[in-house]
Amino acid sequence: MRKLLVALLVVTLSAAFIVGCGETGNKDSTSVPPTSTSETPTESPDEKVYVKVTFKQAGQSDVVKKVEKGTALTDVPVPAPVKGHTVEWDKKNFDAVGEDTVVNAVATANTYTITFDYGDSGFVGPATMKVTYDEDFKLPVNKSTSVDFKDVSWKISGTDEKLVEGKYTIDKDITVKIEYTEKIVFVEV
Repeated sequence: MRKLLVALLVVTLSAAFIVGCGETGNKDSTSVPPTSTSETPTESPDEKVYVKVTFKQAGQSDVVKKVEKGTALTDVPVPAPVKGHTVEWDKKNFDAVGEDTVVNAVATANTYTITFDYGDSGFVGPATMKVTYDEDFKLPVNKSTSVDFKDVSWKISGTDEKLVEGKYTIDKDITVKIEYTEKIVFVEV
């Protein structure tokens, strides 16, 4: 009796399998689309596959672009400006994007020139000085041995502002004019 039940179970399962596969058991597998739970699409000749390019910049929201795999990304976003810096993406070639890619913004501090206008003061110092944005700098010291100055300051041309030593936070080249009083030396006669 037990052998009969096992045989009947095998026949029933075999019949269910054959019905599930079609009458001949050779049903064309392309008529049932495959399902996938992964985020990366599977490639087939009839369907386009897309990849993501994610642009990241500190203090900004990420920008995500979709591009067909193997093609060029043509609408590359412009990084947000950062005062006193040149900002560029760390990857520049988007001709044939083949996989998900993360691109980071790199901000490089700019170098500026301070031009010194000594007028007829007799102050001796450099004509110009290179400074890097947000880095410390020192103003020139008088190298003249014939004129002594006190209360020296540097007025930024075109403004009422004075340039002071410390971090350079002006995002352009500037000219500064010396303002001073001469130190008076009393000589006994």
